[in-house]
Order: sequence, then C-alpha cells, then structure tokens
Amino acid sequence: MIPAHLNFAHLKRCVSILTVLEAKGVTTPLTKRGDQLFGPCPLHGGDNPNAFVISLSKNLWRCFTGCDAGGDVVELVRRLYGKNYRQTAAFLATLAATEPTSQTASSLQPLKKSFRPFTARLHLNASVPWLRQKRITPTTARRFEVGAYQGGGFLKECIAVRLHDLDGHPIGYAGRCLDPQKAKQCGKWKFPPRLPKNEILYHYSETLML
Repeated sequence: MIPAHLNFAHLKRCVSILTVLEAKGVTTPLTKRGDQLFGPCPLHGGDNPNAFVISLSKNLWRCFTGCDAGGDVVELVRRLYGKNYRQTAAFLATLAATEPTSQTASSLQPLKKSFRPFTARLHLNASVPWLRQKRITPTTARRFEVGAYQGGGFLKECIAVRLHDLDGHPIGYAGRCLDPQKAKQCGKWKFPPRLPKNEILYHYSETLML
C-alpha cells in the first residue's frame, strides 16, 4: 500500500501549482481574472502574458502556445524538473510538508497585495565569466549564494543574489541583468514584486557576528 504522504491523490490536494512555481524560482507576476491566473509559460520560457493559465479551484494548468500541453500539479513537476513519477511523489511530499494553506481563489487576493518571501534555494552556477571579471571567486560566490541562474522567470539571464531579512532569514533573490540591451531599457537590477527594500540590508545579520 502506498503511504498517504506519497499518494498522488493526496499530494494533488495538498500542493498548489503556485507553490511548485515558487519552489522553482518562477516569480513572474501573474494576472488574476476570475478563477484563473494568466502569465508567461515557465516551461518553454516564453514572454506571452496570456500563454500559461492556472485554474485555482481545479489546481490545473495549461500552456496554449509553445508547449500546447496541460495537466495537474504532478505533470507540471515532471515537465518542470524532468523527474519520473517516484521522484515527483517525493518532491511533492516535501512541498506538502511546508505548504501553509491551500491557495484558493478567495485566499489569493490578500496574498497578492503583500510581499511573499521565497525561501527555497536555487541552483546557481558560481563559475561564470561575469563573476570572474568582477574578481569574485567561485568560493566567494557560493559563500554569499551568488551565481548565474539557468531557469526561467524574472531571473532568466541574470546573476542571482540571495536576499535575507534583518534577522538573516532568506526572502528571495535579486537579479543582475546580463543582457546589456535589457539592462539599458529596464535597469541593471531586478527585484521580486513588492519587495520591502527598506527592510533589507545586504548580509546585515552576518555583520552582527563579526
């Protein structure tokens, strides 16, 4: 008999699609229309704001452009991470253990109005030319959780920098844009939506221990 915490029916009820996207580091703002969320597709990396649709009540997704596919949270994890079913079950079980509440249409609106910390750790490449040009060694980059992000979302084609609150708790990532043209148009730095910048001092908590 399959343990309850690895049962797909149970996991699909416990883990929302939004939680999976946040765990992957996809923080691109989504537009809410009724029971649905619209945004760029995190799977094929498009920029069409209406390509990817999430049904909040059904916890289902669909990409209407590049992927031309859809499904539940299980299928999203398999495609987003390239995992088999056993690995997907274990991954979702981990997320289920940290999922605070079910994100329904009624609970989403107040959450959209305030900053939501992103605590998952992203896989970053600390050995890239841009960091070497700045004389930042891979050891130093890993120490401060800095590196090139290979995924999609707002950190695409960026050097990601881990952000913490004043108590040292991780709250997300900032991105240093590597595309000169985009940096010229939109600025060199990207930050998560609604980030409380006045409450952040880079690695402040560590200076207290010196």
